[in-house]
Amino acid sequence: HRPMALEALAQHKKVRLFDGEVIPNNPNQFNVDYFIGDIVTLYGDYGFNEDMRVVEYIRSEDSQGYRAYPTLGILT
Repeated sequence: HRPMALEALAQHKKVRLFDGEVIPNNPNQFNVDYFIGDIVTLYGDYGFNEDMRVVEYIRSEDSQGYRAYPTLGILT
């Protein structure tokens, strides 16, 4: 018999979470090498690889300087 907790967990959709950032010296440039809607592959630690879609590109500036980076969404 499966424990009740495992049965309850099995009823829920699995979720994958990733927290990371684009490396500062990334040679690929937004609007040159990739665009909104493109599918890119994330390569993470421990053999984690995931295809994701570029859903937005954020640009901001504060006292620490200018930053720009893509937001990625999981493919469905």
